[in-house]
Amino acid sequence: MNVIERFKKAVATNAENPRFAPIDDEYLGKRIDGGFVSIISENGNPCQCFVFDNGEHFVHDISEGMLYPAELFPQEWFIHKYLEKIIYDFKEKYISSLREVDQDGAIKEPFFFCNKHEIELQSNGVVKLLPFRDQKIVCLTNILLPRDLRGQGIGLKLISDIFLVCENLGYKLRLTEMVESFYNRMVSRGATIITTLDEVEITPNTNLGLL
Repeated sequence: MNVIERFKKAVATNAENPRFAPIDDEYLGKRIDGGFVSIISENGNPCQCFVFDNGEHFVHDISEGMLYPAELFPQEWFIHKYLEKIIYDFKEKYISSLREVDQDGAIKEPFFFCNKHEIELQSNGVVKLLPFRDQKIVCLTNILLPRDLRGQGIGLKLISDIFLVCENLGYKLRLTEMVESFYNRMVSRGATIITTLDEVEITPNTNLGLL
């Protein structure tokens, strides 16, 4: 299979099985079906850089009209995109509860932000994730669901979804900056204490289901 055939297959395969949210990426560029495209410079020439959700990577030299295969992105590199997808899906599912109305009566969408180092959803509640790539740790901090979403197991389900991604990509998940009541709740569910009254680690032994 030549490089053009490989590229076409990557386009089709990833378009049929997109893994990430339909949002542009600060580093990867504009979102396309199942991938991203950006303009870069290679050897002084303008190029299109294509990175697909499964990690396949191609560079198209615009001046030379040539397409080249490039180094594969390992799936663990996409940790912020997997986490972004979880928070994006959460926002979409509970959008009616998370929307706010400004003083003029206009609907204000929740603040949503993601780059390689931080994922944040903020409205009348806050969810913030910090991937530390060198240590392979994700910190979930400032988790505060809107009042009308509490007591339904939604927060635990969110933590569980995040943990499964972290586990699959070889990251540890830690909850930090918790109020004492939530800290005690997580310890009672089997989370490992990292710092007393401040930080715990979620493990496969942590019970994240409804008790």
